[in-house]
Amino acid sequence: DDAGNPLVGASIRNTTTQVTTTSNDNGEFTLQAALTEKIEISFVGFSPITITAGNRFHSTALQKSADNSLSDVVVVGYSTQK
Repeated sequence: DDAGNPLVGASIRNTTTQVTTTSNDNGEFTLQAALTEKIEISFVGFSPITITAGNRFHSTALQKSADNSLSDVVVVGYSTQK
């Protein structure tokens, strides 16, 4: 994250092949990709980022917290109980 902590269970997707994996307890992952293919990293509560695979064996990608505040909440009831 933007504080340097690993994101456990982040979704990582090769946008060309649509192959997806998740990050481990250390925020690490393995995913096959050609040098020019894009990799998208997403995690609930954070803005998704896209990076180019490139010739990397190790890379650090930072995600920033997303402002996902709600302005309205709608509750709908479908039945009653006695």
